[in-house]
Amino acid sequence: MAQQIHILDEKTINQIAAGEVIENPSSCVKELVENAIDAGADQIEVLIIAGGRKKIEVSDNGIGMNSDDALLSLERHATSKIRTITDMDSIHSMGFRGEALASIAAISRFELHSSDGKEASKVICHGGKIIDQSVSPRIRGTTITINSLFYNVPARKEFQKSTSSDVREVTKVVTNLAIAHAKITFKLVQDNKEVFHLIPKQMLNELENLKLRIAKLFGSQLHDELVGVDLEKDGISLKGFIAKAKMHRPNRLGQHLFVNKRFIDSRFISFAVREGYSTRLPEGRFPVFFLAMEIDPQKVDVNVHPQKKEIRFKEPFEIKRIISTLIDRSLQGAVLPQVTHSSALKKEVFFASDESMPSYPFAREVQEVQVLKQTEPSFFPEPTLDFIPNIIGVFSTYIFVEAKSLSSKMSLTAIEADGLMMIHQKRAQGRILFDTLVQKTSKISVQNLLLAETLEFSNVDAHIIEEYLETFNELGVSLRSIGQNSFILDGLPSLIPTSAAKNLIESVLEEVSKGSSKNPIEEQKKQILASAISKSVPWKNIENFDQASILITKLFKCENFEYSPKGRPIVLPLTSSELSKKFS
Repeated sequence: MAQQIHILDEKTINQIAAGEVIENPSSCVKELVENAIDAGADQIEVLIIAGGRKKIEVSDNGIGMNSDDALLSLERHATSKIRTITDMDSIHSMGFRGEALASIAAISRFELHSSDGKEASKVICHGGKIIDQSVSPRIRGTTITINSLFYNVPARKEFQKSTSSDVREVTKVVTNLAIAHAKITFKLVQDNKEVFHLIPKQMLNELENLKLRIAKLFGSQLHDELVGVDLEKDGISLKGFIAKAKMHRPNRLGQHLFVNKRFIDSRFISFAVREGYSTRLPEGRFPVFFLAMEIDPQKVDVNVHPQKKEIRFKEPFEIKRIISTLIDRSLQGAVLPQVTHSSALKKEVFFASDESMPSYPFAREVQEVQVLKQTEPSFFPEPTLDFIPNIIGVFSTYIFVEAKSLSSKMSLTAIEADGLMMIHQKRAQGRILFDTLVQKTSKISVQNLLLAETLEFSNVDAHIIEEYLETFNELGVSLRSIGQNSFILDGLPSLIPTSAAKNLIESVLEEVSKGSSKNPIEEQKKQILASAISKSVPWKNIENFDQASILITKLFKCENFEYSPKGRPIVLPLTSSELSKKFS
């Protein structure tokens, strides 16, 4: 029998290792920028082309490397951060495994140019193979250029998301690192266009620079609502800023946590901060924060995830208690207004008769614009009833209907027809709105807001909105850019209450951020936006049988009336046999 087990060659080993460390261009940028930080750089510049797939270049003014170290740095597990396993208990650097450069070089056309101030060299590597090493003049520091990422691993390249998604992820990575290191100058250039250039003020401390940096990256509206945190308890230091309760969000996208300067995604810490807010926040809402936690390295394990995204705490419940206490103490020291559900956004007045009022392609070409007072939407205009459902009961969540009265609209078995149908009223309303927006089964009238809202976003969120701006307007959400990551919202479909404007935008950002479509075409964009919009609308409960009949009639005109836009059931049978079992 021939030998079946064999040792993989070095090239294959390196490409497998690269798959664990480098998922996409943003993983690559993260590793390179962290190396620059570890090298003591106080100026870091990141340049990407085509989301980083065509080119990534990271330059710094750190300590640099001589020719021997430059060559050695491309070997797997070559690092200056640790020497033995015991060093893992006191890690203060961003990196420590020595895998990043070797992994990146294995799947790209790689060029390293570095100088320690005395000796400078250049190393060129293609697909893990050294092509050239030569002396090349350079001032102290390092520049790494990566061309054609994943060029020799087409399977990995095939599974990448869209270029637009890569741009957002790279921006998010550099943004997080810039927040964690507010005393370092960061410059991000995308396709030869400067995204941001953050220069700290030398006369300010790190917290003061952090607050200015938050204003630059996330806008003055958030900056004005921040509460400073600078506390220590039982060996744990917590510094940074938390937003006042009225700036809450429906998700955790506004949360930025750094443990020993390392950006971490931790639901555990997020829950601890949320607990510190206690009843100051509405149910189901999440606080916005920028927090740097310093803790003894021996009390955390950073060697958990290949990309170091996760950590483990040795005393998690004690840490949770301390963080909640410190957050509560910080909020007690701030003057906090009463939490309301109204929008906390700036407002600018636009009157419907104003000749300077902008016109929109959506309003001009697709729909008839209605100038309305800001009233709650009426979901129950009188439709033509082509069948009459026999309503048995109307409750806050469900409507019960005699099953056989729906037989003309549904394919029911004899068992199902001899019973009831449960209809989830909120999901039904979401499905109706979704179909109305996407399929335009009826005209969508647009109400112009008498008080237009000015919305400010981070670079990442503004990029999403710019990408979907045309689709927003096509669906009746009148939105336009005014520069500096700011937008004016002054019109909504009349089916949507004006109070839902802020939630609507937040839901869209969440939906797009977690989306996996590679290059969404226009129809997919409509699906994404319509799904987010239908999810964000706070529908009122149906109160009587007439409204229930109208809702059911509208629902059964939808193409896929059985499921919500998120694929959850709307209509479920409750057969006679199931009912009988309840009484047996």
